[in-house]
Amino acid sequence: FETLHEIDPEDEDIASTWVAISLVHEGPKKALKRARSCLEANPNWVGGHLYLGNIQEINGRLVEAEEAYQRALDLMPDHHGARENLERLKAGSPLETSPLGLTYDGIFLSECGRLRNEGYLGRAAELMEYWRERFPEHPLYRRMLVEIYRDQGQFHLALQLLHESDESERSDPQWRFLEARLLLDSGKTDEAVGILEELREEMKFDPAFQECRAEALLASARLEEALQAAEQGLEIEPSHAGIWFLLAKIQKRLERNEDCHQSLEKTILFDPQHVGANFALGIEHLQEGRDRQAVDPLRKVVDREPDRVEGWRHLAIALSRLKEYEAAIEPWSQVMRLAPGDSQASGNLEKIQRLLKQSNK
Repeated sequence: FETLHEIDPEDEDIASTWVAISLVHEGPKKALKRARSCLEANPNWVGGHLYLGNIQEINGRLVEAEEAYQRALDLMPDHHGARENLERLKAGSPLETSPLGLTYDGIFLSECGRLRNEGYLGRAAELMEYWRERFPEHPLYRRMLVEIYRDQGQFHLALQLLHESDESERSDPQWRFLEARLLLDSGKTDEAVGILEELREEMKFDPAFQECRAEALLASARLEEALQAAEQGLEIEPSHAGIWFLLAKIQKRLERNEDCHQSLEKTILFDPQHVGANFALGIEHLQEGRDRQAVDPLRKVVDREPDRVEGWRHLAIALSRLKEYEAAIEPWSQVMRLAPGDSQASGNLEKIQRLLKQSNK
């Protein structure tokens, strides 16, 4: 952000994010320096003066904070945030009640969400944990941290944190839905199903809810009910690839193989790179002797998940059956990389090397 600010010192989005992240990772003194630097480049930035005022308050410099808020109000007399901050400060109210808190929420939650979406879960958790220490009762920060712990597979920790919520949060259907998802992730299927059934009427038009309910019912071997829940989800959102794939799994358990195949095709129609559907379709083609048709979906699997050993194995099997031995060397070698000493891979590599040597002769 420092580099971005140097490139475009008047960009207010870059400046505000830089100051906010600095406040979290470097503390209020550094953030104060950043805010002043931004205001030197853009002295008419109203939001910058509001940030400066907030940081001065954190540092306990209330006179300077009042001056910053007044400067923001002078620049934009009808600015609600500037007026509210100034009145709040004069009334002696603490910073936590500042309407500018929403701006902070947006920046920190956005940054945390970006890190999470890009797979930097450790960094996202670190950012959220630090900020939550400052505002431990903030429900948005708690909820985001619960979601990050869930992404990390720390289901027990996520549940423990979720249960710190107060009664008003616990009455929220979305809170209970999140609890059910975590219970399902933790293998507590019966408890999850119980909560989902209680929410059934209230959340029946939410496709994510129907997907979770279908998954829980499938895990409980209540296949017909799971089938119905998945179909209800698709009525709400017909292009939901995740529900189509879940429907395929249910149909497979019910031995409705033709329906299962069609659902896999639908999954890939709406999400061409869906790993689970491509892998299942590749395996199905191999089992039915359609080796050529198995290659493309299995390649998609290893492209998306290069450490998925069974993806490489079945791609190697398909290419070996097609007698495309040179092409089969790489996937068999990848199996050996991921599973050293794998007898199937080592045996086939030796056989291929022998066949290629004979062919060259």
